[in-house]
Amino acid sequence: MKPATIFLFIFSAIFFPFSSISQEHTIFGSVTTFEIIPVIKAEVYVKSSKQTVYTDSLGTFKVLCGLKDKIVVSAEGFYNQNLKVVETDDTLIVNLKLKPNDSELAINSGHIKDSAKLKSTLQLNDSKNDFSTYKDMYELLDNRFPNLQLVDSGFGDLSVIIGSPSSVNGSNFALIVIDGVISASENLGKIPPQEVKNIEILRPGGESSIYGSQGGNGVVRITTKRGGDIN
Repeated sequence: MKPATIFLFIFSAIFFPFSSISQEHTIFGSVTTFEIIPVIKAEVYVKSSKQTVYTDSLGTFKVLCGLKDKIVVSAEGFYNQNLKVVETDDTLIVNLKLKPNDSELAINSGHIKDSAKLKSTLQLNDSKNDFSTYKDMYELLDNRFPNLQLVDSGFGDLSVIIGSPSSVNGSNFALIVIDGVISASENLGKIPPQEVKNIEILRPGGESSIYGSQGGNGVVRITTKRGGDIN
């Protein structure tokens, strides 16, 4: 065998298998609905390898796939989502859209652990919601969210505590986020209830962790119809 042939043989045997392996990488991901509610046991299907994995109790998953691979995420009661992997992907954040009137199917199929949160989120995201019957935001929060406590912050305004106070000496007040911007509690009183589009309550130690230590006491996230600053 000629030297050149031997070289090509060795090159093919050694380089191409490693090249093929290097084209595969691990993707870590999470599957939610309404961006904050984990979807459990969602099916994550990799088209190239026909591998199927399922999300865990936190809605997270790990899967091995090739570069430019295609992934399909599905769960009963939700619309499927087709994703194309790009070379820079190492994480995937998937937000499944719930089909109209299929919330019970999603719950009964075991995809939603906190059914009460899903139902309250659906209600608060209903475009037919009319919050104009409330005189102010404090009355709205007090009536719609029985797990919230409204307390005098000492500055003439009310602050929000989610659930029972967790700290004896430190602050127990929830973080307030209005239209994606962290805001002072006093800004709650400046929002006309009729301008509110939806309200999300992120519990301490869970979904509120995306805000770091500032979200340690939970988060009240409000989206207005204007989507602008409250001055």
